[in-house]
Amino acid sequence: MPAYHANGVNLLIDQGFETMEGASGDDWISVAQSMRAYLRFSLMGGIVAEQIRRLGYSARVHSVLDGDVLQPPLLLLSGLGEVSRIGEVILNPFLGPRLKSGTVTTDLPMTPDRPIDFGLQRFCESCNKCARECPSGAITAGPKRMYNGYEIWKSDAEKCARYRITNAAGGMCGRCMKTCPWNLEGLLADSLWRQVAMKLPAAAPLLAKLDDALDRGSINPVKTWWWDIELDKSSGRYVSAALTHRRGLQKDLVLRHADQTLAATAAAAGLPPSQCEVYKIHLGGGFGRRGAVHDWVRQAVLIAKAMPGTPVKLLWSREEDMTHGMYHPITQCKLTAGLDGDGQLQALHLRISGQSILAGLFPQNVRDGRDPVVFQGLNPGGAESAIGYTVPHLRVDHAMRNPHVPPGFWRGVNLNQNTIYLECFLDEIAHATGQDPLALRRTLMKNHPKHLAVLEAAANRAGWGTPAPDVNGQKVFRGLAQTHGFGSYVAACAEVSVSDDGVLKIHRIVAATDPGHAVNPQQIEAQVEGSFVYGLSAALYGECTVKDGAIVQKNFDTYPSLKLADMPKVETIVMPSGGFWGGVGEPTIAVAAPAVLNAIFAATGKRICELPLKHHSLKRA
Repeated sequence: MPAYHANGVNLLIDQGFETMEGASGDDWISVAQSMRAYLRFSLMGGIVAEQIRRLGYSARVHSVLDGDVLQPPLLLLSGLGEVSRIGEVILNPFLGPRLKSGTVTTDLPMTPDRPIDFGLQRFCESCNKCARECPSGAITAGPKRMYNGYEIWKSDAEKCARYRITNAAGGMCGRCMKTCPWNLEGLLADSLWRQVAMKLPAAAPLLAKLDDALDRGSINPVKTWWWDIELDKSSGRYVSAALTHRRGLQKDLVLRHADQTLAATAAAAGLPPSQCEVYKIHLGGGFGRRGAVHDWVRQAVLIAKAMPGTPVKLLWSREEDMTHGMYHPITQCKLTAGLDGDGQLQALHLRISGQSILAGLFPQNVRDGRDPVVFQGLNPGGAESAIGYTVPHLRVDHAMRNPHVPPGFWRGVNLNQNTIYLECFLDEIAHATGQDPLALRRTLMKNHPKHLAVLEAAANRAGWGTPAPDVNGQKVFRGLAQTHGFGSYVAACAEVSVSDDGVLKIHRIVAATDPGHAVNPQQIEAQVEGSFVYGLSAALYGECTVKDGAIVQKNFDTYPSLKLADMPKVETIVMPSGGFWGGVGEPTIAVAAPAVLNAIFAATGKRICELPLKHHSLKRA
């Protein structure tokens, strides 16, 4: 929609230190004081707009309750502050985060101001006092991320909103604003310290400690100018309020980015983090709700609160876990190839459509509307997930489509489907042009020696180019696949047979991996073998379907895993080339399905383009 006004006047309103000095920042009085400042702008904005109209120009007031503009970008552009660790809250060097804003847009000609580097972002990089004191754990203790075109510390809006809505002591929270060292009635109110903070941001940890030592951000009971009372419904009389959050500072709490499960615990318990303890257990093979989601923490704490004095151990059944999980997104890809007169690949377009995991779990990591993790295995180069082929004209794009099903990181993530798309399509090109699939790849991999080395190793060990021995009277056929992900180069050659009735048997898979360095080759072999259990289980059976708003699959009867009788023999070639450190737990999963699918085509003439395989007849075409 085109803007109806080209210019704007931005105003900052000081909420007033006196409104919070005697409060915790997340008690009932906060909402009233916050709205008082917003209403003050509505009055002042109306006066400014009316004066502009009397000059003969159009003007409109944009308040927090009725506005068509985004306030934070306008404040940045007009030099009124910088982004802060608090998130979308703008930090001003004279008011700190204790400000409310509004805008009057107009067609009055004016010369715009410019953004100003006050040094506040560099200060926030070294100070996380607001994250330490946040009762909901919504403020990150980690680094800045790109979000909506701005590099900011992206707070968790859901955690913040949930805490505000369920806050028994009030309907708002501004504890981050109250405890920030820049809330200028504290240490940085002095111009000397303010200049030190702005010009020597590395001093932020020291200044934050000094701010704590002076008790800045704590409650001053002398300044409690209101009554903490509530209506007792049984007696009809006003009594002292039971919940007012009279909390102090968590001065001894050292909050690290990796420890923010503690924040989720504190938020659910309604206690300060210093009264909560979280013990991190190193659980091998535990792929559940690690890192991004803390609903299990909240549930366990709420149960414990309902049973005071009773130790609580929370275990989800497999049915609960399956139906309340975070799910690997479904995607599809349209591939188009351009060939020259000799049948050589000159142009390739991959159009991926599907859900973004980052948009669901870490929206702050989505950069300019683009999820970089979607392109695993298809990146133009570099040390991670680089495509292994040189195509003169290559385009890879993604149409992000985010349904309501919550996404999560399945082992191997997006490398899995991207390898299927690319490797099966190259096999299809080879068949259409009458070329050997390995020979076609060799032509395209001349500039990718590490990709080619693992592919050659797997193909040679499997005996590519010679007929595979029959097994129990069944002809055996081979298929190839390779990729690069999680820092390692991997390839596989699968041997399969398909009976006249369409029964698939995967006999053998030869896998080669170059992780750079190999510390424990036996452990690498175990990881590779386990990767094929994962990859083949997903290719043969794996799917989650939704009916009436719920996941249908609940246990092994509807979501089976590969059984011992169906597990192929796996031969692992560990070939470290040195110079880098790659992973071994995830990359090999990606070559399982495409190697088998290409072998199925060799055996049946059927090109399977949708998984799982259990829905397809493999009788020869």
